[in-house]
Amino acid sequence: MTDLVDEGFDAAVRIGGSAASNLVGRRVGTSALVCCASPGYLARHGEPRTPEELAQHPCLLYQYASQRDVWTFEGPDGQAHRVRVSGPVSANGGSFLTALAREGAGITCEPDFAVGPEVRAGTLVPILRDYPPPSAPIHVMYPSRRHLSAKVRTFAQFLAERFAVPEWALGSALLQARARKSR
Repeated sequence: MTDLVDEGFDAAVRIGGSAASNLVGRRVGTSALVCCASPGYLARHGEPRTPEELAQHPCLLYQYASQRDVWTFEGPDGQAHRVRVSGPVSANGGSFLTALAREGAGITCEPDFAVGPEVRAGTLVPILRDYPPPSAPIHVMYPSRRHLSAKVRTFAQFLAERFAVPEWALGSALLQARARKSR
């Protein structure tokens, strides 16, 4: 993670919480994780019906996740499901993991903005729809509210408006299911 103050940056976009106590931020949106695989993969290996079934599938892991080998889901009853997963690849790039999933290498759990275009194109299929992974807030972080420049304020406002209805939204059925879960 870049140190905004030491490296002279005006702002950064961060997904999830910020460990830096010297920064302030503005929430501009939310990113949902989507567990998905290619149609070919699902035809060859079957579709997991519960998170626990992921243990029998090769999963594509994000290197920088706080717990890359444990994926968390919320069940229809509101109960948390923490599942230990493993797989052939651990990478630090979501686009790489998305491409591998598209080619049938395994199951990935990536942010909606990374897999949304693939889902809309039909090259990836969301799975475990009744067990959504947690969402993460998207923040614009900056060193101080004091002396906040007009360009940073305008940038944060632009992102808040842009993320109000993100282009990567995966369709009303999935979004409505996530909305019901968050109530």
